[in-house]
Amino acid sequence: MWPKQIDTNAVNSQEALYLNMLSEINYAYRNPVFSLRIPADRMNLNYSYVSHVFAKYCKSSFPQYLRSLRIETAKKYLEYTDDSISIIASTWGDARPWRRRYIAKS
Repeated sequence: MWPKQIDTNAVNSQEALYLNMLSEINYAYRNPVFSLRIPADRMNLNYSYVSHVFAKYCKSSFPQYLRSLRIETAKKYLEYTDDSISIIASTWGDARPWRRRYIAKS
């Protein structure tokens, strides 16, 4: 189930697209294979256009945003739970061992 779509009448179409993308990203960022292509395909929009709109409003690329979102989530889990780094990494969408060490050092 995908998150509720933003009312496109409330803001301009690019802002609405960006808000809808943020909603989907915040819903699905834990999926290790999640990419911007997923919401682009779901909304029947060109991937390049979606990427351009995201970068325009976010001021960073999608991979950078997704990586920082996952890292911040992992840091919160490390701070507030007793879970191991392996469990936390698999929870936030990345179970690669070298990434676990990177997160732990951050």
